Amino acid sequence: MIRKAFLHANVIDVLNDKILPDTTIFVEDGKITAMGSGLQPEGALAVDLQNAYVCPGLFNVHVHCTKTGAGDQSLEKLSEAQRTILAINNLATYIRDGVTFIRDVGCQGMIALDLRDAVKDGRIPVAPDMVVAGRGITMTGGSSYMSAIEADGVDECRKAARQLLKAGVDWIKLFATGGVCTPNGIPGAVQLDVEEMAVVVHEAHKVGVKVCVHAENPEGICNSLLAGVDCIEHGDGIDDKTLGLFKQTGAWFVPTLASAFDIVSGAGQGVPEEFVQKAAELAEASLGNFRKAFDAGVPCACGTDCGTPFCFHTSSSKEPVIMVERCGLTPYQALRAATFESARLLGVEQELGSIEVGKKAHFAVYQNNPIEDIHHLLQCDMTIKNGEILWKR
Repeated sequence: MIRKAFLHANVIDVLNDKILPDTTIFVEDGKITAMGSGLQPEGALAVDLQNAYVCPGLFNVHVHCTKTGAGDQSLEKLSEAQRTILAINNLATYIRDGVTFIRDVGCQGMIALDLRDAVKDGRIPVAPDMVVAGRGITMTGGSSYMSAIEADGVDECRKAARQLLKAGVDWIKLFATGGVCTPNGIPGAVQLDVEEMAVVVHEAHKVGVKVCVHAENPEGICNSLLAGVDCIEHGDGIDDKTLGLFKQTGAWFVPTLASAFDIVSGAGQGVPEEFVQKAAELAEASLGNFRKAFDAGVPCACGTDCGTPFCFHTSSSKEPVIMVERCGLTPYQALRAATFESARLLGVEQELGSIEVGKKAHFAVYQNNPIEDIHHLLQCDMTIKNGEILWKR
């Protein structure tokens, strides 16, 4: 592979809250081999970034890449081939938003596993790296029963977990409570219990696979943490008891702040009124829940829940914007959540999540400084993955 030198980059250092001005980044075989100010590009293919701001490639750790994001749920009735085509297009959309790594936490069928493998071996070249959960596990008639595996009791949950592990999932997704986008579902209703979730965690952890849980009330969060899960998704209703359990277990939190507001924005535009009402009840409270967890030291990562109604695959960069604009984080804190902290959640922080020698050359490039104004994050101008320019505005 040709040695490259990316010139005149203002590198955003998310680990030390600073910008490294006028930096040259050398890349060979997809990895950063050297970087610094004043380095000359002799013997390398020079790419002049013209004083643009270079951030580590963004992460979106809660996506549904086989879903449309349509308000009208009848549009979700697609064939497997149609969903695959849709998902490939969605993967390219993430790249245009500066996203170079995703975690898919629920797909129709098991399409995401084949997509993951095709991205890894280069058959889908314009796509982020990805880890996948395949189908989730829910109780009969539980949250997302339309696409998840329905399982009741310890034995059925164990069987479902083993089936998913046999298929080759990277994560397992559970549903501890009802949800917004399940017809007649109640977000606060407790569903899978501690014993059912604990057996899944046991089976997954035996082979080094992590478990994440959809949980939207304090009891569901507590049940999940008592079961030993690795990550809570959504997390509406965090209180002092749940914060104590987060600290005891070291579990992560992915608040998916964008999704509830996006669903509410679809009122009158095809999103079922039932979904809008449930999302409206959770949206504002989710901001305080996240800030409470963040201030308490709970490790937090960035995911949008894109694929749910009106939460489109173009909106990954909205999550850190909301963290700054509505939750009071600094741009550095939000960017770190969307890069290095998300990489830590997924166990890839040794090779991704920050711009350092020895790491993969995954970059999101911006003409304007997102540290000065986080809204500039919404306008990615170039995305580089493994040192290759996959997209340029």
